[in-house]
Amino acid sequence: MERIPQEAQRGTSSRKPAPGPVPPSSKAPRSPRGDSLPRQPAEPDVLKDQKPVGRIEGRAFVKGSGDLQDVDPNDVAQGQLGDCYLLAALAAVAKTDPDVIRKMVRDNGNGTCTVTFHLPRLGLSFLGREVRQVVVTPDVPVQGEGSSQPRYAQVGDREVEGEGPSRKEVAELWVLLVEKAWAQVKGSYGAIEGGHPGQAMEAITGQASDSFRTASKGEADLLKDLEAASKAGHPVTAFTPPDSQVEQDETWQKLAKDKVVHGNHAYTVMGVEGREIRLRNPWGMRHPKPLSGAEFKTLFLEVSINRA
Repeated sequence: MERIPQEAQRGTSSRKPAPGPVPPSSKAPRSPRGDSLPRQPAEPDVLKDQKPVGRIEGRAFVKGSGDLQDVDPNDVAQGQLGDCYLLAALAAVAKTDPDVIRKMVRDNGNGTCTVTFHLPRLGLSFLGREVRQVVVTPDVPVQGEGSSQPRYAQVGDREVEGEGPSRKEVAELWVLLVEKAWAQVKGSYGAIEGGHPGQAMEAITGQASDSFRTASKGEADLLKDLEAASKAGHPVTAFTPPDSQVEQDETWQKLAKDKVVHGNHAYTVMGVEGREIRLRNPWGMRHPKPLSGAEFKTLFLEVSINRA
């Protein structure tokens, strides 16, 4: 399965515009079914080259006023890191099956959370998948000393709870916790710049993703496949061509500007309404306008449909 061009090589050009060591777990890791798992090697300290770092106070899940439930695609907002593929995948799964995310991120009750991934065994997908649990704290790179704004994945909702002296703001952390855990799996934050959203969905759900080039299907078949995936509740992502392929393509550039689509970028496919494809930008803003099947085929290079 192909990685997103350019982004995989040197970091995406479509980052959102700029606005201590992990303690060991005191409990033996367990699978979602409760089975004991072998302890993993010590995770890399992904914060050692990141300054400044701050602790973001909050909890994994908070139901915001605009959310249908505590896990919502609206929680996802990319920061200054080229991991659009991961954030688009998280939003896709949050849309179709929020319970997958709730099971993925577990509060340990001691200031840490355990994030569960399903990774190819020995790095080889044909050998099946194995559970990898990563313990993280909400200490992440921030915008400045003393800041409560993360530099990379942003918090979801911020809700004010309590009255009087006990009144406090609670931030939703699940997206930035997953991003940090993914960085620990890969070795650093820099190592997660660039990747394939279909593979990211596999790591989140444990189920395979089927990917295809938009050029391989006619407009009617493309719409039919996306409608079927939406009705079946399958997470869907798509990505655009690398800038090098389209920077001299005036037709692509004109349509992309009109439809608010960026090159070398991954998106969540939210569904098909009235034969128009609706998408979500993992930046949490500048979402594309609805696209016809023909427009989608012109602007997007590849689609991934996860079997979860």
